[in-house]
Amino acid sequence: MGIDRRVFLAGAAATVSLFAARPASAAVKRLVFVHGRQQGGLDQVALRDSWIKSLTDALTAQSLTLPDDLKIEFPYYGDELDRFVALSKVPLATEITSRGDETTDELLAFQAQIVDEAIKKAGVPDELVDEEYGNNTKERGPLNWEWVQAGLRALDRHTGLGATILAAFTRDVFLYLKVDDCRKTINDIVAAKLASEPTVVVAHSLGSVIAYDLLRQQTATADVPLLVTLGSPLGVMQIRNAFRPLRYPKGVKRWFNAYDERDYIALYALDDKNFALTPAIENYSAVQNQPPTRHAILDYLTNDKVAERIFGAF
Repeated sequence: MGIDRRVFLAGAAATVSLFAARPASAAVKRLVFVHGRQQGGLDQVALRDSWIKSLTDALTAQSLTLPDDLKIEFPYYGDELDRFVALSKVPLATEITSRGDETTDELLAFQAQIVDEAIKKAGVPDELVDEEYGNNTKERGPLNWEWVQAGLRALDRHTGLGATILAAFTRDVFLYLKVDDCRKTINDIVAAKLASEPTVVVAHSLGSVIAYDLLRQQTATADVPLLVTLGSPLGVMQIRNAFRPLRYPKGVKRWFNAYDERDYIALYALDDKNFALTPAIENYSAVQNQPPTRHAILDYLTNDKVAERIFGAF
């Protein structure tokens, strides 16, 4: 049986019309960097430029370049975070010398859990913690500030991380998660740069916590072809539990998480065990950052695989 030419042409025209009616995928022309803690008092333009330079240097080594018309945003909240730290008057765990108020006790419990996880992940011997605690007869536990301090010192001796670094990190994350005004102020700063047009988001450390907090709420408007988290602590139980029930941000198409296995701020992969989501997050653990913290953002951005994945989204 032959094909009626008029029917064929009409069908072909309809097919062409159908494809013509479908808008082409919008080109990704926006990149948002979300920084971590300890950025207060710094020049935000210089910070932004240092992120860009580290990324472009890594791409240049692979004969790759970012699009000329790419708009790069760097929402800066460092000064606001420092302001809330000052307002809170919450001391670092390393600075506590006596039992405090309810907030201090809550912070100690929060920090103690994270320190315990870091000690286990780093393989710190129990004997080293005992040595740091000395002959103290007080019951060991999360509300015993001397016990928490002993754990921080033992972790520092074993890894070189620095007791103050982990204490300050946990305090700042605690304030972000527990103080509503702090959280809202910082979220508003970052959210202002998360437009509805296609945007790649690269978030480091505390910035990854902020980015997840925002993107999981912005399901109606967020359009993120790629979310890249670097040195993310989201898998830490005390932080993960703040977002129960966990849910995948609907506006995020792909999520790539990179970390150095010796980064004791990140601690865990964002996998089925520590941050189970559907679809699963792609984890990359072969990053080799510089000591002592192995947590620096500029090290993460100069990693070939990280740079390649960011480039691939444009």
